[in-house]
Amino acid sequence: MAHEQYQIFIEKFKLEHYLATPFADMSFGTTKKFLLVAALMTSAPLLILDEPSNGLDQNALAELTSILLQQSQSKLILLSCHDPVFRDSLAAKIIELDRLKSNEQAA
Repeated sequence: MAHEQYQIFIEKFKLEHYLATPFADMSFGTTKKFLLVAALMTSAPLLILDEPSNGLDQNALAELTSILLQQSQSKLILLSCHDPVFRDSLAAKIIELDRLKSNEQAA
């Protein structure tokens, strides 16, 4: 992904002032934003996210939703999520792992 896209993600998540800050000095939410930027910048066709909305403020959550909807056009995105509002905003297909396990045992 181009340097310009990296800069766009930094701006969308309002991380400009933290570029020289060590992770140990950042809040959980700010650290999470940097980790999301790193994940979102990959060109991999599969993106796996564990609770990506956890710790994000409303503005960052709106930006993440927009980015994931855009990237879902060209990537398979798997995510774990306990936030029904966030999940619904993505129109995500729900797969309950307990059901998969039950179906596997029945086969």
